[in-house]
Amino acid sequence: MTKKTVLTAQDLGLCDMQTSHLGQVLSIERQVQVMPWARLSFEQSLNRGDICRLVVSGVKVAAFHVCSAVMDEVHLLNIAVAAELQGTGLSHMLLDDIVTNAKEMAVKKIFLEVRQSNTRAQSLYQKWQFEQIAVRKKYYRTPDTHREDALVYVRLL
Repeated sequence: MTKKTVLTAQDLGLCDMQTSHLGQVLSIERQVQVMPWARLSFEQSLNRGDICRLVVSGVKVAAFHVCSAVMDEVHLLNIAVAAELQGTGLSHMLLDDIVTNAKEMAVKKIFLEVRQSNTRAQSLYQKWQFEQIAVRKKYYRTPDTHREDALVYVRLL
């Protein structure tokens, strides 16, 4: 049985992602995503001014999110928690950061897509008052070259 890492609020901080963090971000991305983003995708998000934020413990990246602001909407593009830290509340910390930033920007809606098979994430989003509004057929690639539906969620602010 794997022992969960215990973190306290004093151990954690939120900060903006920098290029220097990408090694750790990519490591988490490869651990937990079915079809991980490439380094270039993160670099493009940083360069175009997307909202790229981290949860850090000291100098160690524990989790991250990438959001794009478009007019009065925010689109959650990517979110991940290091495998050994899943179930410790970091996803709630990330979502709180997303909602807080969106409200500060006077955003009206937050959108996201989630794999139909990712029921754990769907449950999390529902706890955060996101509602499913659509299905995008065969939206996500899979490692076996098939496609998976995406469920589209929105949260009104």
